[in-house]
Amino acid sequence: MLYTIEMNDLDAFEELFYHLKDFVFRGQSNSEWKLQPKLDRVLANLNKNRFDKISIENAMIEKCQKNSQLYLDYLPEKDDYYSWFSLIQHYGGPTRFIDFSYSPYISLFFALNGSYSENVALWCINKTKIWEKETEYFNVQYPDNWFGNFRYKTTDIFNKSIFDKNQKRMNSILLLDQKVNHQRIAVQQGSFLTSLDDVSEFDNCLYAFLDIKEQRDSKLSACNVESIMKSSVIKFTINQMYYRAIAYKLKMINITSESLFPGFEGFVQSIYLDIMA
Repeated sequence: MLYTIEMNDLDAFEELFYHLKDFVFRGQSNSEWKLQPKLDRVLANLNKNRFDKISIENAMIEKCQKNSQLYLDYLPEKDDYYSWFSLIQHYGGPTRFIDFSYSPYISLFFALNGSYSENVALWCINKTKIWEKETEYFNVQYPDNWFGNFRYKTTDIFNKSIFDKNQKRMNSILLLDQKVNHQRIAVQQGSFLTSLDDVSEFDNCLYAFLDIKEQRDSKLSACNVESIMKSSVIKFTINQMYYRAIAYKLKMINITSESLFPGFEGFVQSIYLDIMA
């Protein structure tokens, strides 16, 4: 089920976070935006067909592998496509990855930072249901110790599947983590969601993969916590009237640009939430 919830009770909203242990989170600065990777947005803006995606990605990886040694001390293995995509994403390039975080507070920060929209959104995806579907789809064992084992198998699946010319189009979703993080991914408790489908839009793949056929709209004060926890996808919409209180809370628990973007970049970006709080 897709649960769309209007956040109208700040205390209940924060209390709910303690029950969402099985979810990963993404904040977006406009509640009207759908879940869409940056590469798809770029292709749409340039009126390029999504059928061009594989050739564009191949060219992008080839260019990075050829030139990255001019800028970086550490380079991934040539066939570790996940790490190359992650590196490009890390430095702001367009990929099929969508950034998520294991922290709802960090995701709220990204929703609010620099936002002047009337409503922002916090997306919550049930990671356990993603993993269970992945094991079924790719016929891999779901181990008891998923944290130390299965969560990294998905990167192997991605590396083997992404440029396999014999691979059929798959409406599959992968939750991706890596064993060695970039500094920014580590401090932001980051992970990625991606689709192996080269043509279909990400949100359509996600809903098909999780068998989402029903959407329920509600206000938070009228929601049952147990039914929320059973959802596959939750989208919270947050009105501008709550921004200041949330920004103040984030600052008090040291979720700021300075902590999430080490260096002068983070210091300058911190001005946004200073103004908002």
